[in-house]
Amino acid sequence: MSLVRVLLWLILLFAQGLLYGQNTAEPSAISGLETPVFHDQGALYADIDTAGRRVFVVTNTNLWQYDLNRNQWKFLDSLKSISDEIADLEFGYNAEKQRLQFWSRGVGKMYFVDLPTFHVKRVDHSFNHHNQFGHYPFFYRGALYTFGGYGFWEWHNILTFYNAELSEWNIQTTDPEGVLPAERVPDTGFLNADTDELFIYGGTTTANQHPDDQVISRMALRDIWKFSFENRRWEKWMELPQEEFSFYVPRELNKIRYTNAITSSFYIPDHSLWCLPVVLKDNPDNGFYLKPVNVETHRVYNRQILGLGNSNRLIPTNYMYDPEAKEAIVIGIDNLARATTYPVRVLRISEKEIVGKLDNESLADFTKWYYLLGLGIVLIFLAWLYLKFQADPNSSKSLDLPLKRSDIEALSGFNDEEKTLLMYLFDEQHFLDTQQIEEYLWAGIENYDYRRKLRNEIITSINDKFREHQDSSGKLIIRRKDPDDKRRYLYGLNEKFVDFQGK
Repeated sequence: MSLVRVLLWLILLFAQGLLYGQNTAEPSAISGLETPVFHDQGALYADIDTAGRRVFVVTNTNLWQYDLNRNQWKFLDSLKSISDEIADLEFGYNAEKQRLQFWSRGVGKMYFVDLPTFHVKRVDHSFNHHNQFGHYPFFYRGALYTFGGYGFWEWHNILTFYNAELSEWNIQTTDPEGVLPAERVPDTGFLNADTDELFIYGGTTTANQHPDDQVISRMALRDIWKFSFENRRWEKWMELPQEEFSFYVPRELNKIRYTNAITSSFYIPDHSLWCLPVVLKDNPDNGFYLKPVNVETHRVYNRQILGLGNSNRLIPTNYMYDPEAKEAIVIGIDNLARATTYPVRVLRISEKEIVGKLDNESLADFTKWYYLLGLGIVLIFLAWLYLKFQADPNSSKSLDLPLKRSDIEALSGFNDEEKTLLMYLFDEQHFLDTQQIEEYLWAGIENYDYRRKLRNEIITSINDKFREHQDSSGKLIIRRKDPDDKRRYLYGLNEKFVDFQGK
């Protein structure tokens, strides 16, 4: 009889689950799975929550979480309340607002997914624009921005953003006198949160700017453009040399229909290193590579093998960077023969491993004559410096690091206001908000915009002079996000260059 009672109890529990299952966080049909599974020709999206130490993964219509501390998967939600097909939407994690977002591939519709309730709400007063298919998306100050794409028989180079207050999309204004990148579907991009600058790499366009013109062949771009949110200007930053590689697009390997563009490459801020996933043009199945580019020095490095094997073993789909663990996070799927479902895998690659493989030889597209010309310019510049220092014995010289208080007081080449700010930051010995700095230096100025301009100029001037002294790319004054308010930044002295205990 005891066995019968147990069976009746289990049946009762199952019936209750059918009646009240809509109130549970995890449907029983999926909750038992230990790892997400990707279905052939489906969509696979991923994005990272660095503060929460987790990666969100969407496979087909299911939302999963990978715990970076415990190395564990967890099923979160089926996302059935999203009325659109997941494959028709883009995806990303809004770190500042701490929510997931889905939006139309051609922009328009917008869905917010609340965490941790997973309540889905369509928030736009818009429609499918069909105007920016293939755009590159990114989050800036809590808002979703998109660059480029194609639609209505044209390529685009516009920068748009979702205005949450109006529940509609707006176009980001740019300097009317500035240059613009060519219209395109960009390959990838990243936002440098430390400098408020967007970088865009490569893409596809045509000579006549019409993507549906079958007569004109398409062109693969290899340029890098930078957009500054501070002055709203575009600038062509550099051009990658013509080589035997092409940018890696997972769907070209015939198993994956869509991946999300926001995690199509990753950036290592400590080394100013942008890592572009690439494959060999003539043999894309031969392996997966990274093409590292230093966006500060414009240096292009040799491609390096990812160490993931070839596409017969694993297909990488998404690339992210974890600043706390200092490692790249790669999402991929097992490439199984004669299968329609594939386990999703997480691979972690140490930053040291990537940086350690960098070659000393730059692959910029220069001939030997350009190298000789560059060498001649350098020699002339060095000779000019030598003559300058010989003529001016008080010229600035390399500083002895780390700096003590007395070193800051004796700095040459820095004006009184710059020294005042440095001494203030040294004496406080912790990071300060912008209001504290501005009140200390310019208490008599009431115009907030003018004080902000003065603050930016003095910090830039100090860091430029420090780099000139040290012949390095380091900054003496750095900024960090306010732990109590992620929208604000705090400023302080770089501990790598300052001895706070020194007199």
